[in-house]
Amino acid sequence: MAEVKRSRRQMLVGVGLTAAAGLGSVALLSGYSARLKSERIDIQSAVLREVNNRWLFDCRATIDLPARIQLGLESGVPLQFIVSVKVTKPVDFWPDDVLLSAKRRFRLVYYELTRHYRVHSVEDDKSVNTRSLLSALDELGSLNLLDVTDWVKNSTDLSDSSIAKNASVSIALDQQYLPLPLQHLFNSDWRLASEEFVWPLS
Repeated sequence: MAEVKRSRRQMLVGVGLTAAAGLGSVALLSGYSARLKSERIDIQSAVLREVNNRWLFDCRATIDLPARIQLGLESGVPLQFIVSVKVTKPVDFWPDDVLLSAKRRFRLVYYELTRHYRVHSVEDDKSVNTRSLLSALDELGSLNLLDVTDWVKNSTDLSDSSIAKNASVSIALDQQYLPLPLQHLFNSDWRLASEEFVWPLS
């Protein structure tokens, strides 16, 4: 009888440990999922419109830097982000026609001496200085009136509202702009990109 009680007690302890381990795994996975969610680029909205024969692009995105990238930035590593905008026209039984394909680059730099951040638009050669990283990332994620006219490949179809078109945008940290030791393909701590944001363009 004592052996039966001992076996039952050992079995209950084993079940309890297994359950605790399972809960611990769930907690770890939940924490990992939450960390991935908070350290990313999330595009909320995008607009592409024609104004006085110029094509202008607006975008709203939240950018959260992983701790490793933030530490690198504050240690003097400049970050370059690429904003990729594309408009395509669906074609039956053939690859989609590309009507516009633009890439705009923005650099984020921290100056330790003056303790400020700079967001620099490479193509426009315009800069905005901020005192906090949060403000710099907000500036980087608030793109207004970006002129992408020079990247238009087919202005006739792009301007034709009767043609069905799809527009898309993505934002990513430019791996090739990083120092060579940080460009390793498997160095996930330095890989940061949004999912592609797609919307119909009339």
